[in-house]
Order: sequence, then structure tokens, then C-alpha cells
Amino acid sequence: LCLDAGRQVRRNNCMEPLMLNTKDRTEIDAEQIDFNRKVLHTAWHPQEDLIAVAATNNLCLFTS
Repeated sequence: LCLDAGRQVRRNNCMEPLMLNTKDRTEIDAEQIDFNRKVLHTAWHPQEDLIAVAATNNLCLFTS
């Protein structure tokens, strides 16, 4: 699950419940990763499966 906290607000989806389906997860293709963006800060939780990555004006939270 990736939560992106950027400046572009998607107001149409903010009131809809988040439906997670683990069967539909797809692997990320290495060809699609943008290596030109700089990671400014990373942090992880010592007991939970949670990683925070900040790049430019975006904050992404990754959890399992």
C-alpha cells in the first residue's frame, strides 16, 4: 500500500472507502522507476512494517 501526500488533491476520491485486495497486487517493473527523483528523507518504524520516503514535495508511506 502506498499513500502519496502531494500537493495535488483528488477530492473526488477522498470520501470513498479504501478497498484493499491483496490478490490484485502487481509487482513494480524496474523499467518504470524514475531514478532522477531525489529521496530527501527516509524513516522506518522499528516494530511495524512501515516506511516513509520523502522526495521533493511528496511523502510516500509504504506498509504491508
